[in-house]
Formats: sequence, structure tokens, C-alpha cells
Amino acid sequence: MNDKEDEDTPQEAHQENLVELKVKKSRCKAAFTRARNKMKDILSDDPPNKDLAKESLDKVEEAMDMAVQSVQDLALVVKDSTELASTLNEIDIFEKQYDELMSLYDEVFTVSSKSNHTESSKSDHTVSSKSDQDHESIGFRIRQGYVETTSKSKDPRVHW
Repeated sequence: MNDKEDEDTPQEAHQENLVELKVKKSRCKAAFTRARNKMKDILSDDPPNKDLAKESLDKVEEAMDMAVQSVQDLALVVKDSTELASTLNEIDIFEKQYDELMSLYDEVFTVSSKSNHTESSKSDHTVSSKSDQDHESIGFRIRQGYVETTSKSKDPRVHW
């Protein structure tokens, strides 16, 4: 009986590892979904808080990185080609959801920036403020897929 248990050990170890990786992927995916939903809530506030949105965006990006890594880790041990394709497809889904969120972020703050600029122009005939110009520039860089790694902000959590 001990000989039979020894023969099954490598396969059982592989199964245990596979189960652990699937659990990790599931948890990371849930964390990404929670972070994404929280950011959607923040963006739906009237008016949305830019600082809170930026902080939330950092959390979404961190959660996405962890989720993608967990999928990649799982893909390394999955043997079935159908399951492998399905697993790798999840990365595309994460990226699509992230892109949709970034579009919403851009839309919210571009519209917000434009309405602030219009109200400012109507009320006191001034040009948009420096922060509005910076914000529009950030929106443009997001739309173009460019994100700066340093920030002019004194807040170290902001990475624009």
C-alpha cells in the first residue's frame, strides 16, 4: 500500500498545486473586480473626486497585475490545451475591462474638465486654469496609451 501511495504522490502534488493556483487566480480576479467596481462608483459620484479616483486607479492597476500574474502562473501548469486557451483568454478579459474603465475615467474627467472650463469662461471670461490644462493633458496621454512614471504632484501615491 505504501508503494502505491508513493507512485501517486507526484500526480497528487501536481493536482494540489493546480488547485492552489486556481484558488489564487479566483481570489485575484475577485480583488480586481472589487477594485474596478469601487472605481466605477467613485467615477459615478457627482462630482467625482480626482484624488480618490487616482488612488483607486492605482489599486485597480495593482489588482490587475496580480490577477494577470496569477493567470500566467496557472497557465504554466495547465496541461489541457482547451483549459490553457480559456485560462489565457482571461488575461484578454482583464485588459478589456481595464481599457473600458480607463475610457470611463477619461470620459468623466474630460467632460468634467470641459464643463469646468465652460463655466469658468461664462462666469468670469477667464481661460482655463493650469490644473484644467494639466488634467486635459493627462486625459490625452491616457487616450494615447502613454502614462508618465513620475508626477509633478507632491503626493507620492499619484503616478501620472
